[in-house]
Amino acid sequence: MFKPYINQTGGLKNSSYISTIIEKLNRKHNQTTSIKRHINNSITNTGHGCLFLGSSSMLKGNYKNIRVLVGAQFSHGNLNISSFGGQCNKGEKTIHTIIRETIEEIFNFIPTMKIITDIEEFISSNTAIYYIQQMPHSEAYTYIFDISILGDFIIIINNNNPGLQIKLPHPVGKSLYLTNYVSNDNFTDMSSVHGNINGLSHLTTINIIQFMIDRQIDYKYSSPSLNEIKYLSFPSLFKLMESIPKDYYDLYNQKTQTRERLRFDRILVKILTNLDIT
Repeated sequence: MFKPYINQTGGLKNSSYISTIIEKLNRKHNQTTSIKRHINNSITNTGHGCLFLGSSSMLKGNYKNIRVLVGAQFSHGNLNISSFGGQCNKGEKTIHTIIRETIEEIFNFIPTMKIITDIEEFISSNTAIYYIQQMPHSEAYTYIFDISILGDFIIIINNNNPGLQIKLPHPVGKSLYLTNYVSNDNFTDMSSVHGNINGLSHLTTINIIQFMIDRQIDYKYSSPSLNEIKYLSFPSLFKLMESIPKDYYDLYNQKTQTRERLRFDRILVKILTNLDIT
């Protein structure tokens, strides 16, 4: 039985390596609750996005090897490496843009306004769990989360649509039950996902490896807002940043267990080169 979203604590994993980085960012830049809520409620009519960072002692490099969730995104007939986000709808609040775009691109369905506002309440009520980075000379924002928060998003989605099946590709593809990817693992290290496990706890996270294996779109982009991301990958953040001067990276496909040489999306490059996690 899943808990009501108001009591969830996946994105509140204050013992993860990423959560300590977010805490330092908030403190360093004095990003208070009131500042975040002001940004959340702002209407800029620009684009906004999310960066999901994670760590795992079960993956190469141990938990201190920061990883970032990215997508192999269809763009003008080609695939490139992107983060998650997009243009605001006219008059849309910033927080609504980042929630809507995240759900459309990662979970591949169009959320109802009730789902969006429930996730908004969760995010706005727990401002310590993320940091908002403003792009230089712009009103565009990138929200930095611990990847475990995706488990909370799934539970909120399920509370609105119990037993929801998403289709990959939409609307006729393989059915995925999102709640299959929620886990309540209590890690004995500072992992966000797939760490050293010590039983169960109330700390929600996402089984990101299995989700990446199952979540694959097998045909070319053909639907507005959906089927944009062919597959997800969880590479080392620092290896991505080292590859930016080459303009490409050999992205790992978890389903095929092969690497594919893809170019970087220019927006992802801007986000990564302005990322302040030192």
